Amino acid sequence: MKSQTVNRVAINRERLDVALRTLIAVALGYAFSAWLSSAIANFIGADGREHEVLVRMLFFCVYCTFILFTFIFDTTKKASIIMTALSALALCLYSISTGL
Repeated sequence: MKSQTVNRVAINRERLDVALRTLIAVALGYAFSAWLSSAIANFIGADGREHEVLVRMLFFCVYCTFILFTFIFDTTKKASIIMTALSALALCLYSISTGL
């Protein structure tokens, strides 16, 4: 009976770990991708339609990479710290590119 309880706790912990990593990947990945794509487009100096297409293509590539990158770390804590730091760096780059 006790081993079944331990197994259930381990399974629930694994499910929570996957859910938290997914939340980190989706939420921080969206912010990171938006800031980084916009910063790159601002640094390049593209205007109008070129700017829009460039940002969308970069956003998709960066977002997919960020989601995959979130799951390579061995702990959720390490993934959340590194992904938060990367998002803060992207925000700084975006702020610099817009002159804030």
